[in-house]
Amino acid sequence: MRETLLAISLILATAVDPAAVQQADQSVLVARAQEVVERLVSGDVDPLLPAFTDKMKAAIDANGLRRFIPGLIAQFGPFKSQTGARFETQGVMRVVLVSCAFERASVAIRVAFDPADRVGGLGVGPAGSAVT
Repeated sequence: MRETLLAISLILATAVDPAAVQQADQSVLVARAQEVVERLVSGDVDPLLPAFTDKMKAAIDANGLRRFIPGLIAQFGPFKSQTGARFETQGVMRVVLVSCAFERASVAIRVAFDPADRVGGLGVGPAGSAVT
């Protein structure tokens, strides 16, 4: 399966302590990324589409999203669970790596957010250490 990256980010519209905002943003994005993975696993992907960037919408439709997890299952066996998540920044994008256990391997599903809080990328890579 070809590795791709979709990204999502959050615009801050509040005037509070920047350190507190940064931490809150991270938890919100981690929760949203975990929900994206849950929807990919369940196949209930239609609610995800409005939160995609225009570029993402042009790159993949609901049927393509429904094939995402079955493609991983073909390689790694049945999906077992999410095992953690790690937050990082890549330029203006904020990326959450959701660690997922499959029967034969663990992988990280990358969910990227743009500055307007839209999903701008999805990808798959080797599982690294993730924190919950």
